Amino acid sequence: MTRQQYIEYLIATCANYTCTNLSDHLEGAPGTSHDAISDFLSGAKLPPRVLWKLVAHLIDDGEESYLVLDDSVQNKQYPAY
Repeated sequence: MTRQQYIEYLIATCANYTCTNLSDHLEGAPGTSHDAISDFLSGAKLPPRVLWKLVAHLIDDGEESYLVLDDSVQNKQYPAY
Protein backbone atom coordinates (compact mmCIF):
# COMPACT_ATOMS: atom_id res chain seq x y z
CA MET A 1 0.00 0.00 0.00
CA THR A 2 1.38 3.38 -0.94
CA ARG A 3 0.29 6.93 -0.20
CA GLN A 4 -0.31 7.45 -3.94
CA GLN A 5 -2.63 4.40 -4.14
CA TYR A 6 -4.61 5.64 -1.16
CA ILE A 7 -4.98 9.18 -2.51
CA GLU A 8 -6.07 7.89 -5.93
CA TYR A 9 -8.63 5.69 -4.17
CA LEU A 10 -10.03 8.67 -2.23
CA ILE A 11 -10.27 10.74 -5.40
CA ALA A 12 -11.97 7.98 -7.41
CA THR A 13 -14.36 6.63 -4.77
CA CYS A 14 -17.75 8.25 -4.31
CA ALA A 15 -19.30 6.41 -1.39
CA ASN A 16 -17.52 3.45 0.22
CA TYR A 17 -14.25 4.54 1.86
CA THR A 18 -13.51 1.32 3.73
CA CYS A 19 -10.34 -0.76 3.96
CA THR A 20 -12.36 -3.75 2.77
CA ASN A 21 -13.56 -1.91 -0.34
CA LEU A 22 -10.06 -0.68 -1.16
CA SER A 23 -8.67 -4.17 -0.62
CA ASP A 24 -11.27 -5.59 -3.02
CA HIS A 25 -10.28 -3.05 -5.69
CA LEU A 26 -6.56 -3.77 -5.31
CA GLU A 27 -7.10 -7.52 -5.32
CA GLY A 28 -3.91 -9.46 -5.85
CA ALA A 29 -1.48 -6.56 -5.43
CA PRO A 30 1.14 -7.11 -2.71
CA GLY A 31 0.40 -5.49 0.65
CA THR A 32 -3.26 -4.76 -0.12
CA SER A 33 -5.12 -6.94 2.33
CA HIS A 34 -7.58 -5.29 4.71
CA ASP A 35 -5.08 -5.64 7.57
CA ALA A 36 -2.18 -4.22 5.52
CA ILE A 37 -4.28 -1.20 4.54
CA SER A 38 -5.47 -0.70 8.11
CA ASP A 39 -1.86 -0.84 9.36
CA PHE A 40 -0.81 1.65 6.67
CA LEU A 41 -3.55 4.09 7.67
CA SER A 42 -2.69 3.74 11.37
CA GLY A 43 0.89 4.84 10.76
CA ALA A 44 0.55 7.07 7.70
CA LYS A 45 0.36 10.80 7.88
CA LEU A 46 -1.53 12.35 4.98
CA PRO A 47 -1.47 16.10 5.52
CA PRO A 48 -3.92 18.22 3.53
CA ARG A 49 -1.08 19.93 1.61
CA VAL A 50 -0.03 16.59 0.09
CA LEU A 51 -3.56 15.83 -1.06
CA TRP A 52 -3.96 19.41 -2.38
CA LYS A 53 -0.73 19.13 -4.38
CA LEU A 54 -2.11 16.05 -6.12
CA VAL A 55 -5.60 17.38 -6.87
CA ALA A 56 -5.14 21.15 -7.37
CA HIS A 57 -4.83 20.77 -11.15
CA LEU A 58 -8.21 18.97 -11.24
CA ILE A 59 -10.12 21.93 -9.82
CA ASP A 60 -11.90 24.27 -12.24
CA ASP A 61 -12.20 27.68 -10.61
CA GLY A 62 -14.47 29.21 -13.24
CA GLU A 63 -17.68 31.26 -13.16
CA GLU A 64 -19.80 28.10 -13.45
CA SER A 65 -17.93 26.26 -10.66
CA TYR A 66 -19.31 25.49 -7.22
CA LEU A 67 -18.09 23.93 -4.01
CA VAL A 68 -20.08 21.27 -2.18
CA LEU A 69 -19.31 20.50 1.47
CA ASP A 70 -20.88 17.57 3.28
CA ASP A 71 -20.19 17.06 6.96
CA SER A 72 -22.94 14.52 7.53
CA VAL A 73 -22.32 11.41 9.61
CA GLN A 74 -24.32 8.27 9.01
CA ASN A 75 -25.21 5.89 11.81
CA LYS A 76 -23.94 2.36 11.52
CA GLN A 77 -26.59 -0.31 11.28
CA TYR A 78 -24.85 -2.44 13.92
CA PRO A 79 -23.13 -1.36 17.14
CA ALA A 80 -19.32 -1.54 17.26
CA TYR A 81 -17.93 -4.15 19.61
